Amino acid sequence: MLPIATPLAYGYQFYAFPLAILEGREEARDWVLSNYIQTAFDLAPDSPVPFCFYVDDFTRSPWLETQTLTRQFCRSRGDRIDDLVRDAIRDGWYVYLTVNERHIPDRLAYVNEIDYPHDLLVYGFDDDDDTFAILGYDQDQMFRPTTSPQESFRTAFEAMGEGDFYDTGIILYRFDDTGRYELDPVFVADAIEEYLVGTNTSQRYQASQAALDRDWGMQGYSALVGHLKRYADGAEPFNILNVQVLWEHKRLMVARAERCGELGAAVSEIVPELRRIERRAWTLRTMMLATSSGDLEGFRRDAVPLLEEIAAAEPEVLTTLVAALRDLAREPVS
Repeated sequence: MLPIATPLAYGYQFYAFPLAILEGREEARDWVLSNYIQTAFDLAPDSPVPFCFYVDDFTRSPWLETQTLTRQFCRSRGDRIDDLVRDAIRDGWYVYLTVNERHIPDRLAYVNEIDYPHDLLVYGFDDDDDTFAILGYDQDQMFRPTTSPQESFRTAFEAMGEGDFYDTGIILYRFDDTGRYELDPVFVADAIEEYLVGTNTSQRYQASQAALDRDWGMQGYSALVGHLKRYADGAEPFNILNVQVLWEHKRLMVARAERCGELGAAVSEIVPELRRIERRAWTLRTMMLATSSGDLEGFRRDAVPLLEEIAAAEPEVLTTLVAALRDLAREPVS
């Protein structure tokens, strides 16, 4: 069994899985808190990921070794996925891949007996019990560890069909003990300012990928307000992920400010304000989950003003945090 932790952010599994590997290691903390600052809202209709953190490559970290294989490559070699996974885990590699969750116990698709290609992380195996230890969203949509019979896992991997499907490929992660990273208060301050002013951060990586057309950082609040209003009007389906990411962003900002305080930044008055914003975001998430009772009118009456309160409160406290970080960077080294 390889170690995993419950990460501070887990709304989308493509970033939850590397964070689950990293956040159990204290030495990786500064890297995590130096990232996951910028957000991007995709206004394109039917976007698979409308609102999310922006990181140029979610698989990359100085604390991770990464290898990427394709399903076709493994098939051409005749590799059985269960053999490959066991060999990888023995060598310290976590395995991230897509399977048909119809065949994975404790998954919603398994309960409903429907085909559903979805990603998961394998972090251990027990040949005595003939099981794999996996991480992901269970049948109750809770992000947690479960197990799968190895034969069922193999069936799930092979039952994807030949057509187009969402596929992560097969990504292998291994914690790199030789990694090095220290939190730079100036870098973090710059990143927070980009969030505040709505800088298109993706333009920095145009040498390797096209810039993205998004509403960046604080600009995304108007799109979030519109999303909540349309949901309350019955014009959009229930989707907890937008407010989940919003809450995760505030949760990480609290942890980030606390870490900067440990490094000497004057954040004693800032952290409580950030915690109040995080609690509002948590309340908004809880309110949306409660709409399963059908009270959309009450949700619109209460939720939209709450989101607007969050948007109004954030600039002042983050601007103060930026100033504290720049003051910390200017302090002489003793």
